[in-house]
Amino acid sequence: MGDHLTGDYVADQGLALSMLREAMKLGLPVVANEYALFSEDPKAKALGDALCAAGAVGTGNGRTVTFCGQREKRESWTKRHQSELLRLRLHSVPM
Repeated sequence: MGDHLTGDYVADQGLALSMLREAMKLGLPVVANEYALFSEDPKAKALGDALCAAGAVGTGNGRTVTFCGQREKRESWTKRHQSELLRLRLHSVPM
């Protein structure tokens, strides 16, 4: 979403969001590329943040992908089974 030939232009946010929505209609995860000459460019980062907030699973500049963190973090096994472990502990106490 920008000038991929020279890398000196970052697409405006409205156009990029429109392109993202169109791509998301396919039902597949979308990684949006800003194609800024430098991936640290503040405009490219701001566009990437907006695309992540709109549903992209990642952003990049064509060479690397930074995932948006859309996926939920999975709890540890001990957290998920805390109540079962507590019951097991209570039942194993000698009487």
